[in-house]
Amino acid sequence: MRRISLFGSTGSIGTQTLDVLSQYPELGRIVALVAGRNIPRLLEQIQRFQPEYVAISDESLLPELRAYIQQQAWPITIISGPKALIEMAHIPTDLAVMAIPGTVAIEATATFIMNHVPIALATKEVLVSAGAWVMQLARTHQVSIYPIDSEHSAIAQCLDTADRTHVKRLVLTASGGPFRQRMDLSNVTLDDALKHPKWVMGPKVTIDSSTLMNKGLEVIEAHHLFDVPIDQIDVLVHPESVVHGMVEFCDGQWVAHLSGTDMHYPIQHALSYPSRLPSHWPRLSWPFGTMTFELPDMIRFPLLRLAIDCGRQGGSAPAVLNAANEAMVNLFLNKKCGYLDISNRVLQEVDTFKHCHPTSIDDIVQIDSDVKHRIYQSVTG
Repeated sequence: MRRISLFGSTGSIGTQTLDVLSQYPELGRIVALVAGRNIPRLLEQIQRFQPEYVAISDESLLPELRAYIQQQAWPITIISGPKALIEMAHIPTDLAVMAIPGTVAIEATATFIMNHVPIALATKEVLVSAGAWVMQLARTHQVSIYPIDSEHSAIAQCLDTADRTHVKRLVLTASGGPFRQRMDLSNVTLDDALKHPKWVMGPKVTIDSSTLMNKGLEVIEAHHLFDVPIDQIDVLVHPESVVHGMVEFCDGQWVAHLSGTDMHYPIQHALSYPSRLPSHWPRLSWPFGTMTFELPDMIRFPLLRLAIDCGRQGGSAPAVLNAANEAMVNLFLNKKCGYLDISNRVLQEVDTFKHCHPTSIDDIVQIDSDVKHRIYQSVTG
């Protein structure tokens, strides 16, 4: 049976991945779980899926985890520390599900690829910051990358086996987030920003959806995943969230992908591709009703335009953009900055950074570290 390593098991994508594997055990068995700080949830997952390996990013939680596993007499190898992700990426496996937020996933993803392990990818930062290198590595080692993002899964299904030279335009849809019709964003609270109207997601991606940065990052991802120029990728706000992606072909015909607002769908597609299995998840109601589309407001949501510009510029720009945004969203989630501070500081970092052309993933990781350090230092003094 196929062996599966799950990175980010206790997060939103991770838990839903385990839902899919519970429904369809024939898709594979979990051999490795990687988690952050949610020990109670991780222990439940260990008991249920009996992995061979477990890793946690927070070493302070190691004694609690080890004590419980020893008490149960489970034959599980525990890995922790700064190199835990890389060690886990060397464990024999047939598919890696990468759902850990942040650039920490880049090196692990690259290691899996060099070990010829296919990737089911949910971590945006991997392709946003290091897309050119990761995709070249995948091509060199002939490793498949299956997108888990609903929009990229939609585009992949629209394209299927289509000749990329026949593609005129990709369209990613956005719900518009909680502030689509809110003109004044000066007093937005954390609770306001975490109330997404359509999707249930982790806190970081939910904040990114509220600023439309999420959609900007997805444009850069799509550019790398599908080898389509940035200027041939558009964004439309579609508040009903029925259509998740569309492709216009050179002959003027369109293909659109529709599904429910449930991440189980793209996860199941990534895990079962090229097969399709009957689904138990909530389905769209037929008839679908009214569907509306509108252009995004890039004045109120400047990070979308900035992300597209950075994707077009290439080089260090996407890495700086991503690092600055990741740091500022983290500060906002911890109530150490205001909502509008996110976009203001990200714009400032991209504008003032001495941009270059990184030549390796190590260069990208260093840029990410430098930008975050500068931002955190300016806040803590």
